Amino acid sequence: MHALQRIAVLAVLAVLAVFAAAALPGEEPSRIGWQEEFEQATAWIDAAAKPVSGTPLATARAEGGVLTLTAVCGALFPGSKHPEWPEWPVEGGRSEFTEIQVVVDREVDLDVYRYLTVRVPAKSNYVHLRVNGRGTKVLYTTGVHAQDLALLGLTGKQRLTLSLSFLNASGSIALDWLRLVRVLDEQERPTLIPAGMVLREERLAASPYHGLEALNARAGRPLATARAGGEWCVYREPGTGAEIWKMTASPANDCRVGFNRDGSAFTVHGRAAKGFHVWDWPSRAFTLVEGGLSDASPRFSATEPSQMIIAENTWIARPRRRIDLFTYDFRTTEKVPLASFETDAPWKVQELSGSADSGKLLFGFRETSEVWLIDPSIPDIAKRATRIILPSRLKASHLCRSDTAIAWYRCYTYEGWQMDLGTGQLTLAHTAAVGHGAGGPRMSIGGYGEDLKLLIENDLGPQTEAMAEAERVRIFANYRQVVEVDYGCVTGDGQWMLTDGTKGDLYAQHLLFSIDDPAAVLHLCHHNTSRNEWTTNTYSSPSPDATKVAWISDQFDDGDVYLAITGRPAAPTAVTATRTGDGVALSWQAPASREIASYRIYRSAHSGLDFHALDQVASTNACIDRSPPAGPLFYVVVAVEPSGLEGAFSAEVAVDAPAASPRTVYIEAEAMAWRPPARVAFHGDASGSRYLRIHHASPDEAAVCTIMARFDLPAGHYAVWLRGRAEGVAGAWNRSSPDTGAIDFDRGSPEVRPPFTWRVMDTRLTTTGGAGTVMFSAGVDGLALDAIALSDDPAFDPAAAGVVTGPTVVPPPPATALSGKALSPYAIELSWSPGDGAVARYDVHVGDDPASLGNATIIGSTTGTVFGDSGLRPGTPYTYHVVAVDARGQHSTAVSVVVSTSAQAVQTEVVDLAHAELDARLVPVAAATGARLATLPAGDGVAAPAMISYAVDIRTDGDYLVWVTYRPAYAQDFAIAVAIDGKPAGTWQLRPPFSPMWKRDAAPEYVWTDKIVADGTDVFHFAPGRHVITLALDPKLGALQHAIGTLVVSNDHSFRPAGYSPQANWAKRWWQ
Repeated sequence: MHALQRIAVLAVLAVLAVFAAAALPGEEPSRIGWQEEFEQATAWIDAAAKPVSGTPLATARAEGGVLTLTAVCGALFPGSKHPEWPEWPVEGGRSEFTEIQVVVDREVDLDVYRYLTVRVPAKSNYVHLRVNGRGTKVLYTTGVHAQDLALLGLTGKQRLTLSLSFLNASGSIALDWLRLVRVLDEQERPTLIPAGMVLREERLAASPYHGLEALNARAGRPLATARAGGEWCVYREPGTGAEIWKMTASPANDCRVGFNRDGSAFTVHGRAAKGFHVWDWPSRAFTLVEGGLSDASPRFSATEPSQMIIAENTWIARPRRRIDLFTYDFRTTEKVPLASFETDAPWKVQELSGSADSGKLLFGFRETSEVWLIDPSIPDIAKRATRIILPSRLKASHLCRSDTAIAWYRCYTYEGWQMDLGTGQLTLAHTAAVGHGAGGPRMSIGGYGEDLKLLIENDLGPQTEAMAEAERVRIFANYRQVVEVDYGCVTGDGQWMLTDGTKGDLYAQHLLFSIDDPAAVLHLCHHNTSRNEWTTNTYSSPSPDATKVAWISDQFDDGDVYLAITGRPAAPTAVTATRTGDGVALSWQAPASREIASYRIYRSAHSGLDFHALDQVASTNACIDRSPPAGPLFYVVVAVEPSGLEGAFSAEVAVDAPAASPRTVYIEAEAMAWRPPARVAFHGDASGSRYLRIHHASPDEAAVCTIMARFDLPAGHYAVWLRGRAEGVAGAWNRSSPDTGAIDFDRGSPEVRPPFTWRVMDTRLTTTGGAGTVMFSAGVDGLALDAIALSDDPAFDPAAAGVVTGPTVVPPPPATALSGKALSPYAIELSWSPGDGAVARYDVHVGDDPASLGNATIIGSTTGTVFGDSGLRPGTPYTYHVVAVDARGQHSTAVSVVVSTSAQAVQTEVVDLAHAELDARLVPVAAATGARLATLPAGDGVAAPAMISYAVDIRTDGDYLVWVTYRPAYAQDFAIAVAIDGKPAGTWQLRPPFSPMWKRDAAPEYVWTDKIVADGTDVFHFAPGRHVITLALDPKLGALQHAIGTLVVSNDHSFRPAGYSPQANWAKRWWQ
């Protein structure tokens, strides 16, 4: 057909389509109200060349009714310039995103034609479609997809404005059609994207320092390199009830926590000027590891738990240098060469990454095209390193596709590539999501639009429609609300996404999203982080089994390592127990876990209660109880992590127990089977910290959920107990099989949750012996189930006994012979003897009332029997309480002692600027807080520092802290030189307000009071007499100059001057 004839025919068809869409009265409208089939895509091609924002698309073409749009290569930082790089995007062509827009010049009745449908034959780039400003979800991957526009609020007769947003990653999208239809056909109906889910609001109250009043009072105390009893402190997060382990209390900012493969150790950087530390659970101590590079950081071995991979650089003759890689055993300190190679690559940023499938490593040189593949399995160490030259400069290089390819980003751009190591074939990577995602060993989670989260196969290549069934890109979470989170990871077991909430009900919390049910969100804790550093407030790290989440919080001034306990390890299964001679032989199957260090066996003469932990610990899946008493015995087994965290109890097994003896079994919620709208939830008051709760997240879910629990019991009639609560309206759990019954729970609310309580059903469960199931159902949102207990023991009453879950364990014995002594006017040391029984730790509290111990009173935890307290007031009595805690979290009664610090006259002196000697160049400034400060104006041309000197008359010989009020500037240098009595005392680093990265001049003003720490020293010994403390402002800072105010000295180490706060309350970014 002639081209002009073809255009005429298309025009006629378009007119007929309009008339067809507008049906005559009484006639049913056509199925399609509007469509774009891209036979003639002039408007789209023109829009691609003239975007409403960003760089024009690289190409736009229509062939055979398919429109293909290809993005350019955009820069991570569009303003960056690299003229020496031929491949760097041209000036004006570096935008991160491009948006094109097409206007449809007629109205469509969206009340009639409410479904948007698309067909995407191929896709290799993030592309997002908006209709009249409302974001859709239909272009998330290839294939046919449909969405109900009414759910976006698009109704009535409207003219259409269609906008496509591209991440400029050099990929493309092919579009076969866009349609608005009245009803979906057989091809479209299965692809309809559901309405989406809504998360339950938890409304958890936040505390700026988790209510740790005694620890908050000790923030700012003198730095201590070592303290009797260690740095550990265990407490409960007020909002979520999570058990929190505060692991460190170092003078420095700890950062960058990462676990080894079996969870027996984790790294901590920042505690030492050089090198880093490894916390080793078996020894419960830090080991300093020296060496390694600042950028290609040491990493744990993927195969050996006690080994690390360390890289070191040796200059030969610049630019020639040698990179040596070693394995270092942090337990034995053995250092073994792994590989070595020489290179001329410039040292910009070096990247050391490991394979997810083997022990292979990749060492890359950012801003170059050079990488080295390290294969430790090659016997000849000289042949382990292979040089590879990529076709472009690299960033974020790593192995992919089971070590058969290398993936990287073209340096400082969004353009990703993969190169096959066997053939050299290049493949453009497909960027399917944007924003800070959650990476995992096999799959990652990223955002698409405002409220869609995608689960994406790592190192994804271009996708075709035929690949859609493989689900390399699939919907992880389809929400009807904006769910804003930042960074994170997929846990090693593939069951959870760990991330940090940034807004709304998720704000400033560490969260676990279930991979199988993304409407199930475990709110772990408020992270209470204020410093604007990537290593503190952005990244958190799960242990291998995700039973613990590590993060850095500076809620007490310096960054410390915290662990939130997310749940207990899984229980062993298939437990057996048989008498053999004088002993009882036990065996079991290990749970699927990577963090098991050993197993602990509990024994009792009674089913379900009064269990004791045996002294022996099993390292395999079997053991023999060599001293069992005569008579009926009952056993349960738990897995124990290297950290000491105990797992859930196994099912109880009996030895020599008559069939008629009373039996009691507990079944925790996590061991049951359920489906939505029942969902796993988190609170520290629950058994194992997790429980089940009803929440209808989607209108498509069943009105009533059914939960099934399995048991194995002798024949009998058993009372049925449920531990639960109602976090909303009152509701009832109904037992539907076998027999019937119901248990009501009273009304609660998300703001004030009632406690979990045990309730018994009015009908008993009758069993014929052996394995069986019991079913419960309910449909009221907020109704929660934590555990059930089945018992034919007439004396059994968990509500009266205050049982959380069982089988119950005998509480730990209290400490004995508690005593204390004053070490100085500022410090006290406690000591005690252990009781006769199993104790996991001792918690130390300070306060007058032993009946009110908790977050407000705790100051530390220890596995030993000595504990030191410091930062105290001279000549002052302190009341201490020591509580023994077992591995199940049970507490003993407290033992108490009163100890006084040594006597010393207390002196606190305040010197304001009016009584200080100021350099003539200094000028006064008034802070918004009213503080009087002095600063150095810019441009005086004098290189000598400007001095502020404070004279202090000391009456009492002793150790003093020095505090100063100041306003930090948004400067590059925060160092203040300190001199005492004319002699240099060191350099004091002011606390920076934050690191905004740009727009420093627009940042707000901060004024506070901090303690002087000069080269690590914060305690200064002053003899009686006049002493002069001098601070020096550096003129080289120019206009961004710090301002200094009042100075305070005190020998009361518990004294905190006005203006000091351990919680700086800085925003993560100043514009938030």
